Order: sequence, then structure tokens, then C-alpha cells
Amino acid sequence: MDVKAPFREEKYSKASGANTTALLSKIEKTTQTLLDGEVEYEFRTTLVPTLHKASDIREICEKIRGCRKYALQNFRADAETIDPNFQKLKPFSKAKIESLFHAAKNVIPNTILRK
Repeated sequence: MDVKAPFREEKYSKASGANTTALLSKIEKTTQTLLDGEVEYEFRTTLVPTLHKASDIREICEKIRGCRKYALQNFRADAETIDPNFQKLKPFSKAKIESLFHAAKNVIPNTILRK
């Protein structure tokens, strides 16, 4: 399950490019269903320079604490994006990605970093 941002309307709407007022409670319910259930899953966040900082990652991790797997991946400007302006962004540096990874791993030990 893609977790685009902390589960707050302003952050999630900006990250998804849509008004999430009506969806956020459903996203949270789905998240909880996965955490409580038996099916295999992973949570994933694509780290975008204008959207994510360490405090956002920690906030996401608190919501999914206890999850089986959490994957972080760096933003790629060459991929199709919600907002065409994102294609002008530079991905996070390796050092910054490592910093965000460690922020997540402190809360969710089974966090992985996708290349």
C-alpha cells in the first residue's frame, strides 16, 4: 500500500494531488485492516524532496508501527508524476535518503530502502 504522506489532510492532499478530505478516513481504515489482518502486504513511501522531511517519515512510521514491511524509495524525475512540475525536481542525495531511512528504521526496524 502506497503511503504518500502523514495522514493529515493538508499533507496527504498535497502529496496525492487530490483533495483527500473524504478519503483520508478510508485510507486510515485500510491501513489498520492490513495491520490487523493476515494477508501479506507492505507499506511504501516514495520520498519527494518538496514533500517529505524526517518528521514526516517519523509521523508515517508511528501510524504504521508494527507493520510487516515498510519500503522507502527515492523519487525519480524520469518517471511519470502527478504534477508535471515534479519532473524538474532533483531526487534526494544519497546522504539525505540514508538519513530518512534511519529515521524510519528507528521506529520500524524492518524498513528497507529500494534503489
